[in-house]
Amino acid sequence: MNIRFTWFGIAAAAAFFITPSCVSYAKYAQVADALASANEQLAYADDRVGELELILAESTLDGVDPSIYDAALADLQAAQAERARLEAQVAEMASSGGDLGSALSVVYNEKEGMVGYSAKGDVLFASGSTELTKAGREALDIVYEKMAGLDAPVRVDGHTDSDPINKTKDRFPLGNIQLGAERAIAVRAYLVKKGMAESSVYIASYGPHHPVANGTDSESKKRNRRVEIMVPVSSLPKG
Repeated sequence: MNIRFTWFGIAAAAAFFITPSCVSYAKYAQVADALASANEQLAYADDRVGELELILAESTLDGVDPSIYDAALADLQAAQAERARLEAQVAEMASSGGDLGSALSVVYNEKEGMVGYSAKGDVLFASGSTELTKAGREALDIVYEKMAGLDAPVRVDGHTDSDPINKTKDRFPLGNIQLGAERAIAVRAYLVKKGMAESSVYIASYGPHHPVANGTDSESKKRNRRVEIMVPVSSLPKG
């Protein structure tokens, strides 16, 4: 599967990509660490409650102190409350500088340690086209503005839906992989023209193989048509 957007991912991404400069990356990292710790505590408490519920269900109360279960349940409830508090704090941070518009969203690839923007394919390009629209160029202007100061390799990923290419089959004989690649190339060319170093921007095409929505309905397909512009999380400023 493709991107898994965790709460830690929101914190790491939002710190640089969508929040005002007055809020530091360190603050987001601090909250993310606290949230990760709360999740660990929650998992432990949940397992412990499950174990004690099984013990109580399979035995009489003779020799089993119910207060042990009550204490474990209290720990679980406390961990749930702490996680909810931290999630709300991170969500508030993530929305505090939301100036990306409807074409862009922040994405975090936990497995690869990459973070960046997902740009809607239907905004960037007309159907079956690899030529950027006016709205697409405006969305990429925002991406460039926010990424231009990074000293990091930038990967542009092309993604498509799973529908086979029919009307423009002559244009894209290799199918969706080729369409995704040429759209990624068009985005790369625009960012380089804006001023990104040509040697630091490269492309990948996944075609329909890394969907973010698994349905076959039109909305799922729309979500899967996208271009992602990604950098390593390790390249983000730490303060």
